Amino acid sequence: TCRVPGGRYLCTPTSFSKAEIKEDDMLVLNSAGKKIQGRHRTFSELSMHMWAYEIRPDFNAVIHAHPPVTVGLSLAGKEVTPTLLAESVVSLGDRVPTIPFTMPKAETLRDELMKYLPFYDVVILERHGILAGGKDLEQAYLRIELVEHLAHMTHVANHNGGARTLDEHQISTLMRAR
Repeated sequence: TCRVPGGRYLCTPTSFSKAEIKEDDMLVLNSAGKKIQGRHRTFSELSMHMWAYEIRPDFNAVIHAHPPVTVGLSLAGKEVTPTLLAESVVSLGDRVPTIPFTMPKAETLRDELMKYLPFYDVVILERHGILAGGKDLEQAYLRIELVEHLAHMTHVANHNGGARTLDEHQISTLMRAR
């Protein structure tokens, strides 16, 4: 989804390959997340996007995806750690928290998002996927892409003795740069 002028949102329809969506397939939503234009159905997890916008007024785009290595690590109870690389600390912060599993669309998910989204741009949804926001779609997408790259690196490092993080001084210096 993305926020557009006039208190409206654009969203992709459900049951479409994202590569196949055309401009006239897009849906327009009002500020309450109700469809006001478009011929297709909204996706089932729209409430999660709307909660993210409510919690983070600085987000103009929210993406939810199911990157396989990130989800796989969440299945194993492992976190994706940005403090492995300088770039990821500057881009993501010092943590990508994993929200405990909750049923999709449940109000308890909103409560969990309220705990983390004020402080983090990306959260992993245990056993489900990832939610990222940004100033635009590109930033939200790049954040998801970076988390999935970190998940791959973590997976490789775990099979080779474990990953080593940056030290506390390096992390605090990078967080100031963020």
